[in-house]
Amino acid sequence: MSLVFAKEVICGSCGYSFEEGDYVSTHSFGEMDLDTRPAPDYRFTMNEILVTSCPVCHFCYQDITQFSPDFKRVMESSEYLSYVNHASLPSKAKEFLCKSLLLGHENKFVEAAWASLHAAWNCDDRYCIPESITCRNKAIGLFLFCNYNKEQVFKDETEMTVFLIDLYRRSHNFKLALKLCNDVLALPILKPQTRNIATFQLHLINKQDTQCYNIQDAINFCN
Repeated sequence: MSLVFAKEVICGSCGYSFEEGDYVSTHSFGEMDLDTRPAPDYRFTMNEILVTSCPVCHFCYQDITQFSPDFKRVMESSEYLSYVNHASLPSKAKEFLCKSLLLGHENKFVEAAWASLHAAWNCDDRYCIPESITCRNKAIGLFLFCNYNKEQVFKDETEMTVFLIDLYRRSHNFKLALKLCNDVLALPILKPQTRNIATFQLHLINKQDTQCYNIQDAINFCN
C-alpha cells in the first residue's frame, strides 16, 4: 500500500504554484517484469515519484523546483515541444520523454535512458503500441551509448545483455534479440536465473511474441 499526501510545489521555471501528491512510502509486491519494471504498487506510484510536470510551462523533471537556466534552450527545442504537443502519447510518457531530454543535456545518460523506458511503460499501459516501440528504441539507443562509454547500468554485463534482449523483443527487433540471446546461452557459466530468462526469451523470440512477461513466467517455463 502507498501512503500519499498533497504538497505545494513552485515551478523553478515559471514560478507557478500548484499541489501535487507526495508519497511517504510505497511498496512492490511480486516479481518484476523481464525489462525490470517493478510490480505494483510501485510500478504505478513511480509515475508520480519520478517526474512532475508544470501545467503552465511544461517543465518536466523529478524535482521541478530545481531549474537550470540551460534547460530553457532544451524546452524551446523542436524535439521537446514535439513531445509536449504529441497527440497520441500518454501524458506521463510525454513527461518522461521531456525529462529524458533534460537529463541528456546534463550528460546524465543512464538516468535519461531509464526515463525513456519509463515512457515506454506508460505507453504499454495505454496500449499505444507504435509509441511504446518508439520510446523503447530511444531507450535502447541511450543504454547502448552508456554501455559504449563505460557508464554502468547493471553490475554484470550479462545482466545488461539479457535486459537488452527484452527491449529488442518488445520492439519487434527479433533478429538482434535472437543474436544476443544465443550469445548469452553460449556462455560457459551462467547464473540459474539468467539461464532461465535467456531460455524463455529464446522461446518467445522464436514465436515472435512481443508481450510483457515477468521473471516468474521465465522460471515456470523452465521448470
